[in-house]
Amino acid sequence: MKLLAVIVAFHPDPETLKRNIGQFIDYVDQLILWDNSPDQSADTLKVWLDNPKIEYMTSGKNEYIAYALNQAIDYGVKNGFSHLLTMDQDSCFVGNTFGNYRTTIERSVTPAIYGPAVFADSDHAVNICNDKKIITSGMVIDLQIPQKIGKFSEKYQIDYVDFEYVLRVIKAGVATKIIPECQLMQHFGSPQKKVCGTAMNYSAVRLYFQTRNRMWLRRQYQENAAVAGWFSVNFKLMIKILLYERKKLTKIWAIFRGTRDGLFKF
Repeated sequence: MKLLAVIVAFHPDPETLKRNIGQFIDYVDQLILWDNSPDQSADTLKVWLDNPKIEYMTSGKNEYIAYALNQAIDYGVKNGFSHLLTMDQDSCFVGNTFGNYRTTIERSVTPAIYGPAVFADSDHAVNICNDKKIITSGMVIDLQIPQKIGKFSEKYQIDYVDFEYVLRVIKAGVATKIIPECQLMQHFGSPQKKVCGTAMNYSAVRLYFQTRNRMWLRRQYQENAAVAGWFSVNFKLMIKILLYERKKLTKIWAIFRGTRDGLFKF
């Protein structure tokens, strides 16, 4: 097993990034640090370059997630890596569980996509992933797979890039596996628990992508999903925004635009 890792960074907190990289760098053969914010963070990220394992890459602008992951896939295939670990900048493996993760994957004999048990840092008790729902952060891809079924969909750009790929992999008959011995803490938005649930406080840009891509995903892989169900999710989200969040009108408008484009621009 020759393991390449990629972290997609956007205005990262240097200390958090340092801590998170330190948890797995000894277990990978090389790490690509892809910079989506070179105008402000290049100097911060380049301090890592004295580590021979780390390769700094950027296109000079924010490419979101899918493009950066696909560049890492191309690099991995070209340079003889067998697997790719994809990471967010603010994800943190629990304890020393990544070593067990790598060992388990090395013992597998058939190509698959793997994921750890994932816990939101706002709720440490609930594993949010399963074999049909593996998030980008902590995902390990056997690089034989994208060579057969294709890479991540750059049409999705950021949100649901991971779920779309996992559903496509399953549709192609490829195995997907959660390795519960490896655990990862993942940060989602800026959660605040309220009477009617949790306000996530995502930006308007992220709300647009989430709304649009959620509808795209259901249209693409759940042909019989009721349109009413999509609007129910959006309605509940808008209620929470109106009750608890700032920049209410901007965020509500982003959800309307996402709904429109999710329905008519697929």
